[in-house]
Amino acid sequence: SRVFRVYIVPGAVFQSVMVGGGYGTGREIVEYFTGYGFLGGLLGLGVAFVALALILALTFEFARLFKAYDYRSFFKQLLGRGWVAFEVLIILQFLLVLAVLASAAGNILSDNFGMPYGVGLSIMLVVVGVLTFYGRDVIAKALTFWSFFLYAVFLAFFVAVFANNWTPIVEEFGRADVLSGWWRSGLKYAMYNVASAPLLLYVARDFECRSEALRSGVVAGAISPERYAEMSAAETLILTITSQGSGKLSSSHDYPVRGRGGMGVAAMDKAMRGGPLVTSFPVDM
Repeated sequence: SRVFRVYIVPGAVFQSVMVGGGYGTGREIVEYFTGYGFLGGLLGLGVAFVALALILALTFEFARLFKAYDYRSFFKQLLGRGWVAFEVLIILQFLLVLAVLASAAGNILSDNFGMPYGVGLSIMLVVVGVLTFYGRDVIAKALTFWSFFLYAVFLAFFVAVFANNWTPIVEEFGRADVLSGWWRSGLKYAMYNVASAPLLLYVARDFECRSEALRSGVVAGAISPERYAEMSAAETLILTITSQGSGKLSSSHDYPVRGRGGMGVAAMDKAMRGGPLVTSFPVDM
């Protein structure tokens, strides 16, 4: 339906692009949000939402006004002759993103299914090539389906966490701890992710008026950071102790599930002094 294409597809495609190695492992949650306290992390999410919604809304409206539905046309209108500089930067960004995602695909298939690293890498590159060959409509449909699949997984995850033990989450809400720097971290997270928005302007072709472009931008801003709150609520802190009394506090999201034959996860850097590890257990802060 038209409502689905205008208000759901742009946000679904944008948040699908945001999902990468850092998101998949929970690393971005720790770095940008939960490190600032439970309430501080939620406030940071609020900042990220406002920034993403505002920039995406303005980006969609600019694209609609000038009918600039690809990044090159968009930046020719926005930057004039300066669009060439962005062209160079976006090529470098594309190569970096492709390398990170291909590497992550190789590691995931190797750890969970025992496939050689090169096979996973090749599968990722073939998928990218196939989607590119069939054009933007297929890409939009694939990313939208992926987004809904992720939502189903995270909803099940969220329900499982609350069904298992929701008391620690309530206690964290009660403490309402906020550490300084939460707003800068939320803004930083939004700024580095929104750089990919001009690459997704093909989803804005269905906008017919300003209100549609602005509302779609707000919806896209809300869709993207929402699931971070779900994963943040499920976070546990792990304390690892060595034989000489040294300790390291880390997030449970630093320990993703590995399949049989996987390499595992290093709990503590070997360069840290303190002797061999003797114990590791969850703690409350």
